[in-house]
Amino acid sequence: MSDDDDSPLSYTARVIEAVLFGAGRPVDKRYLVAVLKLPRGMFDEAVAVLKARLEQSSALFVIDRPNTLQLASRPEYGTYIGMILKSDVPVQNKAVSEAALEVLSYIAYFQPCTKRAVDEARYIDSEKTLSWLKDNGFIETYGDSGQGSESYYGTTEVFLVHFGLKSLSDLPPLDIDPAKGMVAAKLSA
Repeated sequence: MSDDDDSPLSYTARVIEAVLFGAGRPVDKRYLVAVLKLPRGMFDEAVAVLKARLEQSSALFVIDRPNTLQLASRPEYGTYIGMILKSDVPVQNKAVSEAALEVLSYIAYFQPCTKRAVDEARYIDSEKTLSWLKDNGFIETYGDSGQGSESYYGTTEVFLVHFGLKSLSDLPPLDIDPAKGMVAAKLSA
């Protein structure tokens, strides 16, 4: 079905677009379905209509993650947006230290992993960095590693959003730096 008509499906696609634009951040799909009082099937069809329309003629696109939707500008326009904003600061506005980038890189590529594995890879205690990353929503703990009380760490959707990733499969290629003994992923904070 085309988005160029006044059908309920096209209207719903435009409503979803407006909500995503206004939110400026990922919006939970279940929340959208509940607030818009839509059957899940109609919601999914409207999202498909929106994505198809934006794909044809827009500088915007929908990032469709398992639990959230987000309206974003296409990466090829990032330079122009940066010139207007005169800032290299990511949308999340959370400065990520070099130590945090090291830990995040390791966790992103080798999750699930324990604190001990991160410490061994970095040759330093990562407790404070892990705590900061967890407090800021970049990582979460889950499960039991079977090694006493040590939990596994994994990245979160905040991590994906901050680095402009749809999923972990969008991570840049892994680059091992033998001189440093640490993963040197090319993530830009």
